Amino acid sequence: MPGGISYGLLGPLKIARDGEELSISRPQERSVLAMLLMHANTVVSNDELIDALWGERLPAKPLTSLRATVSNVRKILTDPQDPQPPIVAELGGYRLTVDTALVDTYQFDDLVCQARNALEKNDHTTAAQLLDMAIELIRGEPLSDMTYADFAQAEVSGLSETVLAARELRAQIALATGEADLWLPTITKLVKTYPLREGLRAAHMKALYQTGRQAEALASYSDHRQRMVEDLGIDPAPELQRLEARILAQELELAPTSRPTTNLAQPAPQQPVPHAPVLPAQVSLAIPGRDRELQLLQDLANRGSGLAFVVGEAGCGKSTVLDRFLADLE
Repeated sequence: MPGGISYGLLGPLKIARDGEELSISRPQERSVLAMLLMHANTVVSNDELIDALWGERLPAKPLTSLRATVSNVRKILTDPQDPQPPIVAELGGYRLTVDTALVDTYQFDDLVCQARNALEKNDHTTAAQLLDMAIELIRGEPLSDMTYADFAQAEVSGLSETVLAARELRAQIALATGEADLWLPTITKLVKTYPLREGLRAAHMKALYQTGRQAEALASYSDHRQRMVEDLGIDPAPELQRLEARILAQELELAPTSRPTTNLAQPAPQQPVPHAPVLPAQVSLAIPGRDRELQLLQDLANRGSGLAFVVGEAGCGKSTVLDRFLADLE
């Protein structure tokens, strides 16, 4: 396996050996490398590579042209001190051998996964640090120099969503730990860039409310609703509508919290929640931390009636919340 070669997809395609960037300037050579890197350690067929490079505008001898292009890239990547080339011909195609620990997308995914695991333990501080490390890997829009290449569209879209979800999660942690004042400019910029992203819009509304700008928080919702109706012909999601109602009601639960100096593994003291939601209630686990959800379930139990639904994506901690809630009842 080639030593010291690192690859970057979280921005323009970047290749470096032992920290020194390697120059691959020809568009077709960059494209073939990107295609192989998107399928790292697996064989990509000649037909797939030819289609990615030329589409319907084939050269006179496409296979010969492909071989020449791959050969040029192989020469750039091959370490003079390591005769084993990183790109090899195999089974009617080519395979790029990489150490995934040196690919920024794999590093990014690993850090985000660790951050989510920390959140499962209610450790906001560690989760925030891990997400900050992940976000530092971002150099711009993923594969920004391949934006208009048909073969890269799915990869670009997937990477963009992954990056945005991590930024959104980091903003949510900031709000949960009393850092709304520090993060409001960043959240505002993200909302302007992705105005229909409802998770970011919710974070924007909460950040404004937590910094004493209730009217602007409501105006943010009004702007979002107008965009949704005009662009998509639908109203905002029920969760965002409930958030507007809670801001109107000035719920204490949304008020600013003190900034922690250690991790938040210990649950905060329970406080009564004014303006309890109309039943049936729906508890969303899409935000960091679980104290608020546990408090809401406890309030419903104290009233002795009603129905609550605990919802969320697979693996987000629904069973953990229910186990904790049931244990508290005993």
